[in-house]
Amino acid sequence: MLEVATQRLHTTRWLARAPRAGLLATCAVLSAVGLRDLFVTPAAPAPRQSAPAQADPGSQAFAEAFARDYLTWDRDGSESSTTLAAYGVDLIPPRPPGGLDQRVRWTSVAGARRATGGTEVVTVMAQTTRGRVALSVTVRRDVAGARQVVGQPAVVGALPRAENPARPGAGREVTEPQLVAAVERALRNYLARDGSDLRADLSSDAKLVLPDRAQRVLSADPVIWVRLGSRVATTVRTADRDGVQMTLRYELAVTRQAGRWLVRAIHTNPEVQ
Repeated sequence: MLEVATQRLHTTRWLARAPRAGLLATCAVLSAVGLRDLFVTPAAPAPRQSAPAQADPGSQAFAEAFARDYLTWDRDGSESSTTLAAYGVDLIPPRPPGGLDQRVRWTSVAGARRATGGTEVVTVMAQTTRGRVALSVTVRRDVAGARQVVGQPAVVGALPRAENPARPGAGREVTEPQLVAAVERALRNYLARDGSDLRADLSSDAKLVLPDRAQRVLSADPVIWVRLGSRVATTVRTADRDGVQMTLRYELAVTRQAGRWLVRAIHTNPEVQ
């Protein structure tokens, strides 16, 4: 009986001490974690990568307009002097010799990049009556959306051209007569602006816009596969109503429906790959 009573006493004491022991163990664990955090250097957070700034179409248009005016002058140079004041401060126009004028036939933005101080550097290609010029223009846009040309422009090199240009890849020739006929017929009707006849060779999801000027197909090269089963290409020779002949290459997205080949897109529909 004495032994049983002793065991019960030990059990009672242990049960009484258990909450205290658990509390002490928890405190020890938390202290160890705290000491580890105190002496271990936390890992540096990964740097946030900001999205690249988008080019500003308004600044590009502003630079293009400036390039047109900067490269246009009359025989005494007065035209350029009066118009540049609208683009910025202290802009110095070209100084042509007396009796020399220049006009701009066309311009196009060749590239743009964001620079320091909230500016954008825009490269404008211009075809003038005296030749082609690439002009780099720096444009600043303020918080209100107003733009100005900052500093003088720079005449820079034109767009790089391939030293050894490659010809378009020669794919496998299409051997299915119905597909070849559909492609050639669709191209003839497309270039002739004959939408009603063209519709017969188009799939239900086809989207395209007819050219502004009609052309007649004189001849066509063999139709080749660009992507087997879905995209073909061919080169045609055409003539317009004035007799101007052109050699043109077209890619067409095609699909086979109910045993018949149909055209989904002719070269320019970005929604069809």
